[in-house]
Amino acid sequence: MHAFIKNPAFRAGLAALACCFALSGCTMPAGAGDSTASPAPTAAATAALAPSPSPSPSPASDADIALRARAVFNGHFKLNYDKYDTGQEIATFAELMELRHLFTGMADDYEAAVSAAANAALAAAREFDPDAALGLTCPEADWRFMVALCCDCAETADAKLLRLSGVDVAYENGALAVNVALPPFEAFFENEAPDVQYNALTVYCYLNTVYNEDGSETNSDGAYAFPEGYAETLAEPLPKRHIKEGWYDERSDATRHHMGTDITAPEGRIIHACGAGTVLYIGWTDIAGNYVMILDDYGFRFTYCHMVERTKWVEVGDRVEAGQVIGNVGDTGNSDAPHLHLSIITPEHRYVDPYPLVAEIRELARG
Repeated sequence: MHAFIKNPAFRAGLAALACCFALSGCTMPAGAGDSTASPAPTAAATAALAPSPSPSPSPASDADIALRARAVFNGHFKLNYDKYDTGQEIATFAELMELRHLFTGMADDYEAAVSAAANAALAAAREFDPDAALGLTCPEADWRFMVALCCDCAETADAKLLRLSGVDVAYENGALAVNVALPPFEAFFENEAPDVQYNALTVYCYLNTVYNEDGSETNSDGAYAFPEGYAETLAEPLPKRHIKEGWYDERSDATRHHMGTDITAPEGRIIHACGAGTVLYIGWTDIAGNYVMILDDYGFRFTYCHMVERTKWVEVGDRVEAGQVIGNVGDTGNSDAPHLHLSIITPEHRYVDPYPLVAEIRELARG
């Protein structure tokens, strides 16, 4: 009944019917009162009693179509990774690679979910414009990214992806543009504990460095084109100590590759920050031992590993300058003699060989 009451023509019909009932109640019996016959209704009176025509609906604006398409996209954008057993204990990267199909499936499912939601949004737009065309931009979420999202995080990978994916929907001149984007990598872990953030970051960067998207090894030589004049802004972490070339060497019974440079020094020798920046993490892992990670002003992350104890020189969030003391040499973690393991992560989330850069810093210091 409610659907009909909303119809303007039906409402007009009810009004005319009510008018008829009112007139019949006032009609005089035949022959009573004035014997003069009632005049025939005029054309104007007839027109006044006729139902008003229904108004034509206004065409939807581009903004209205975009709003409707966005709502439909949000309603259809769904992920469920319960079918993927990613909670298994993984001790080595070789074991991880045997499960790579799980993480590639998660990446494929994400892209499929974006595509399905975008097509649903297109169908909604075509209710207004049958010729509407779809332009879709979808981020790459390959298996390496999915591994990082599963690093002991409190929030599930599918929930994070749905919550943090940025969705923009626009409609103009018959074109529906759906753009889906992911925030910076670190945004996925800002609500996680610091050790989870560090582990996720280092695992992701290791996988990006050692493996291609298809799972093959990169055999990276660690080369990188640092900004011009960058070395001039840096200081040596351990002046006059022996720098070892060991990039990509096998470690831990050939289960991983060496992502850095070792500098030998007696236990307790003070370690200097290479560049000016902010202390990101201070902690301990089985591999790194006691470590400090600093994000420098150029976007490079320097990690100083195997310190003799948790540093007392700096705290997380501190601003440090090039050459400032940040810790002491030790042999904690996976180490068989006192030394500093120095690693560098680029803004592109890859490890690079620090040896050429440290050698250049030393050469500049000699003048």
